[in-house]
Amino acid sequence: MLIRATVLLACFSSLLLVLTGLASFPLYALVVWAVMSAMLGLIVWQQVDESPRTVRVRWGGRPPAQVAAASSLALFLAGVLAAETVSAFGFGGGAGILTALALAGYQARLRASRRRRAGEPPSAGVRSGDRQPAELTPAAVPGLDVAELCQAWQYSYAQLQCLGDSDTREQLVLVRRACLDELERRDPAGFRRWLASGARAGGDPGRFIGTGHGLVEPGADDAG
Repeated sequence: MLIRATVLLACFSSLLLVLTGLASFPLYALVVWAVMSAMLGLIVWQQVDESPRTVRVRWGGRPPAQVAAASSLALFLAGVLAAETVSAFGFGGGAGILTALALAGYQARLRASRRRRAGEPPSAGVRSGDRQPAELTPAAVPGLDVAELCQAWQYSYAQLQCLGDSDTREQLVLVRRACLDELERRDPAGFRRWLASGARAGGDPGRFIGTGHGLVEPGADDAG
């Protein structure tokens, strides 16, 4: 209870400091820091897009663009918070307060991790209704929509990197092959664009597939 109250107090204090900083800092300084945060967010986007295992384990399966946007916003607000704290309380006092806030955030993350290990639902993550590649069979792939196909493609790659069971790996390979066939059937032009871009084994084909016209619905017959 004490830890929760401390975390809530830290969040409230941080919000006040951020709002004060946004109101008092020069506009040019905020713009420069916003641009730098956006650039760092693009780096995060690239790293997440090339590491689907991280997407699943750390970010709850969220799209790379969403992770990058959240990272940019967090970096921007953290920078404003740090600058306003040091400005208001001096270097020594500001460093102490920032350290306390960091410890409070770490405690909150540690508690969430313990809840997940204990089987309790975390505050955010993959929706309970999402179907994971390990639960899929090649025969079920045609029933997925484009977003689910793209998730299955990324997640199955992440699982292949950490699974040693040959039977499970073979099943995942068959699922990935079925995903490729289905993605090509749904949007041939988008599929070709994805291939032309490099089509990384763990990349997100959703940036190219399903973005134009003529998309075939799940289970539809091409000839129909």
